Amino acid sequence: MSIRTAPTTHDDWSRLLGPAADATTEGLVITDATGTIRASNRAARVIAGVHTLQDDRLAGRSPHDQTFVPLHPDGTPVDVADQPGTRAIATGEPVLATRLRFDRRDGTQQWLLVNAVPLFVEGDTQAYGAVVSFSDITVVLRAQADLKAREGELALLATHAGDLIARHQADGKIVYAAGGAEALLGFEAQHLVGFWAADVCHPDDAAAVRETHEQARQGRRGVVSYRMTNVRDGREMWLESTVSPVLDEHGAFVEAVTTTRDITSRKANELRLQEAEEEAHRQRALLEEAQSMADLGSWSTDLETGAESWSPGLYRIFGVDPETTAAGHATHTKLIHPDDRDAVRDVLARATLDGAPFDITYRLVRPDGIERVMHGRGAAAERVDGALRRVWGTTQDVTERHRLEAGRREAERRFRAAFEHAPIGVCVLDFHGPEPGQWVTVNAALARLLGYERDALLGRRISAILHPEELDVTRERLAALIAGKVERITAECRMVHADGQLVWTLVTVAAVPDEAGQPAYGIGQIVDITERKRFEGQLQYLADHDALTGLFNRRRFEEELDRALASAERYHRRGAVLVLDLDGFKHVNDTLGHPVGDELIARLAGTLRDELRESDVIARLGGDEFGVILPEASESEATAVAAKLLGAVERDGTVADGAGHARVTASVGLAAFDDTDGLSAEELLVQADIAMYDAKKAGRNRAATAERSGSGPSRSRARQPS
Repeated sequence: MSIRTAPTTHDDWSRLLGPAADATTEGLVITDATGTIRASNRAARVIAGVHTLQDDRLAGRSPHDQTFVPLHPDGTPVDVADQPGTRAIATGEPVLATRLRFDRRDGTQQWLLVNAVPLFVEGDTQAYGAVVSFSDITVVLRAQADLKAREGELALLATHAGDLIARHQADGKIVYAAGGAEALLGFEAQHLVGFWAADVCHPDDAAAVRETHEQARQGRRGVVSYRMTNVRDGREMWLESTVSPVLDEHGAFVEAVTTTRDITSRKANELRLQEAEEEAHRQRALLEEAQSMADLGSWSTDLETGAESWSPGLYRIFGVDPETTAAGHATHTKLIHPDDRDAVRDVLARATLDGAPFDITYRLVRPDGIERVMHGRGAAAERVDGALRRVWGTTQDVTERHRLEAGRREAERRFRAAFEHAPIGVCVLDFHGPEPGQWVTVNAALARLLGYERDALLGRRISAILHPEELDVTRERLAALIAGKVERITAECRMVHADGQLVWTLVTVAAVPDEAGQPAYGIGQIVDITERKRFEGQLQYLADHDALTGLFNRRRFEEELDRALASAERYHRRGAVLVLDLDGFKHVNDTLGHPVGDELIARLAGTLRDELRESDVIARLGGDEFGVILPEASESEATAVAAKLLGAVERDGTVADGAGHARVTASVGLAAFDDTDGLSAEELLVQADIAMYDAKKAGRNRAATAERSGSGPSRSRARQPS
C-alpha cells in the first residue's frame, strides 16, 4: 500500500486510518517504521481492553511495551522482529493469519488472529509503516477446544450408532466423521475427511445439498435427501442428512454437524405411496371424466359426523358453484321439484335409517330455472360393528335419455297404431337362424288377406304360404337383403290363401339393422294385387288377341314367329308358316252384309283351330286373312296340313240368310324354314304371302309353296286339294 508522502503528525496518521475504521469490528492500528502505534480504531482499543474509547490510548505504544506481550501458541514470547507489523515493515511483504496469545492480568488468555500489511511512499522500496488488523478468536478457539474435548464421547457414540455423524467446515468439506460410514457407504469413516456430499452425490441432488449447507451457514437447521452409490456393492442408496449449524457466542457460524442415515427403504415406500397416490389421482380423474361424460355425480354422508360430500360432477349437473354452495341434503332438497320432494325425502330417510338401497327418478330445478330429470341410486356404504356408518349414492342427469325414451315410446305408439290399423298387410320378419323369414308379428289386414288367424301365422316362415314357383327366387331376394347387399326388396309374388286360392301380392321388405349395423329384422308391406293382375291379364289378352275370333292378332303372331325361328336356329329345328286368305269373302259382305261376314269369319276361325295341333299357332292377321305356324313340321307335313285346312274351309264356308246364300273357299301360301335359312319373321311372312297370291292366280281353292334358291325365293308351286 503506497501514498505520495509519509505522514508526520498525529493527525496525518489518524487521517491515514480513516473515519470508516471505527465502523468495523476488526481491530486496526497504524505503526510507523519502528513499529510504534501511531493510530488505532475503536475495535482495536476494545479488543486491547482500553476502555477510554474517545482517546487513542494505544497510540505511542512500541513493540517493546511490556503491557502487551505477544506469545506464540505454545506460550513463548514473540521476538520484536517476529511480530507481524515489524516483520511486514522489514520484509516489505504482508504477514497473514498469525495466531498470537496474550495472557491477561485476570489470569485468562486472549487469542488474536493478526494480519499486517506494509505501507510505502510512492517510489520508495522501504516501508514507512504498516497497517495491522486483528480479530479476537478467543471464543472460537474455546469452542473448538470444547468440541475437541467432547470428540471422545461423540466418537464413542457415533462408532456404535447406525447413523453417520460428521463435522463440516464452512465450505462443506468433512473435517471429522464417525459412525456407520462403512455400513452406509462401504468404507471407513476417516476416509470421508476432505469430501463433501455435494461432490459425490447424484448430480440431480447436488443443488439441494449445497442449499441446505448454505442455510446452516446462515444459522438455520435443515434436512436434505440425496442419492449416493455404495462403493462396496454398487447399489444406489437414498441418504438423509440433518445439517445443524454450530455458532459461537455472538451467533457467528463455526461449523456444521450432520447426522446421516439410510432412508432407501423409506424412499421406496414413499415412491410406492406416491405411485399409489398418482394412480388414485389418475383414477379419480378418470372417474370424474367418466362422470362428466355420463352426466353423473356421486355423494356420501357420514352418519356419525354428519359430514356430507359431493363430487365435482354432482355440482355440475345440479348447476351450482362448489365455491359458493355447500354440499348436503339441505341444498339438494331446495333444488328438487316440489311435486317430487316428498318421495325423494322418504327414500333418503330409509337409506340413512337402515341402509335400504333405493332407485328413484325425479325432477330437479336448477338455479337457472331449467328443469332436469335425475335418476338417483344409493345404498349403505359402511357399517361398523353392525351399525350403519356411511351411505352413498349416485345421481345422473337423464333428461336427454328421458326425452329420447318418451320419443321412442311415442314413436312405438304411432308405429303400433299404424301397424294395427293399416289397410294393407304389415309384418315383421326375423332374419336370425338357419332359415330366416319367420313372422314375428302380423297385423289384422295381413291375416284377412291370407285367410288365417293372426296366431296361426306367427312363428311360421313366409315360404309356407308362397306358391311353389316363388320359393327359389324369394330365397335369393331374402338372402341379398340379409347379407346387406340391398336395403329393400320389392316383388310381385303369388301366395296361397287358406282356402287354396292364389293371391297375387306386391311385397316390399326393408331391412332393420341391429346395433352392429347388420340386418336383424325386416319390415314387410304386403298388398293384395289379385284384381290388378286380373285386369292386367285382360288387358294383355286384348293386346294379344283378335276381338272377333279370339285368336292371336298379327302382333302376337309375329312375336310367336320370332320365337319359333330363334328356337329353330338354336336347336336345329324346322317348321313352316301358312298364310290363308278366304276366296269370295268380299261378295259375302257386299250381298249379305258385314254382320253375316263377321259371323262367317268367327265360325271359320273355330274350324281352322280345330284342325290344328295344340302346339300349332293360329292368328287372324287382318280382314279375312289367317296365319299358321307349324313347329317341327316338314314341308310335306305342312302341305298336308294346308290341304286339310282348304278342305275344312270348303266344307264349312257356306253361309245363308233370308236374302240369299254364299260360299267361300281359301287360298294358302306355304313357306318352310329351318336352322340354315337365316330369314327374319317379316321375310318369311312375305314369302308365304307371295305364295298365297300365287295360289289365287292359279285358280284359288288351292295351296302354293314358296321355293328358294340361294338366299331368296324364286317361284311358287300351286296345288289343289285332293
